[in-house]
Amino acid sequence: MIVARGKTPSDKHFEPSMGMHTEKKYLTYLHRHCPTAKDFEVSLGFVFAEACKEIPSISSDTGILGGTPCISGTRIPVYMILDAIDDYGTLAGVLESYPQLSLENVKDAVRFSKLVMECPVDNQVEAAS
Repeated sequence: MIVARGKTPSDKHFEPSMGMHTEKKYLTYLHRHCPTAKDFEVSLGFVFAEACKEIPSISSDTGILGGTPCISGTRIPVYMILDAIDDYGTLAGVLESYPQLSLENVKDAVRFSKLVMECPVDNQVEAAS
């Protein structure tokens, strides 16, 4: 099956050219036809703050690297730890680049990334509405 311009076969239920241009109508459609879809109307700062509550060894302070999540007490951002994991292929390999960190710090950076990617804020956003 050929899909034109990034559309999927399920998009036939929602066609913006049919007059449904508002975001609210699209969200209604989305929740009706895809009940497991997440609502991503949450700021990245809020997601970082929620993840930092779960993993206190990671901090996100606007005064340090512009709010980029870092290992607390350092200026080592989580994304650099992920890059090192990618380069070395192991969690222990990260310690070669960042000997001041512990293996627990590296594991916490991975857990933090997982929490951010899961974006576990759906229930809180719905409760606030």
